[in-house]
Amino acid sequence: MNNLIELDKPNKQELAAAQPSAPALVSREAFERRCVAQIGALLDEANRHNLKPTFVWVATWHLATVMHACGPRAVADVMANLGGHLRTIVDREIAEREAEEAKAAGRLPQ
Repeated sequence: MNNLIELDKPNKQELAAAQPSAPALVSREAFERRCVAQIGALLDEANRHNLKPTFVWVATWHLATVMHACGPRAVADVMANLGGHLRTIVDREIAEREAEEAKAAGRLPQ
């Protein structure tokens, strides 16, 4: 009878195999790259299919849910990051335009 009871009990290896494994840890950099790639792909798709307003609506909805869930500090961080990102984009555009103008004028870009 003891043998039957023992056979009905799963052994430790079977229990370990049945337990869901914890997800692998991901680095901040890897997660950021994945986010940029996925959001970039969705934006490209929105542009191809003339769905940019839909993309903007969904992106801002999710941003609002994050800001609401995380509180006033998150709102301030989002606004600061948004301003910084816009400044970076504008600065790059200005630098590219100045470099093209310098090249067209036969000067070296500064």
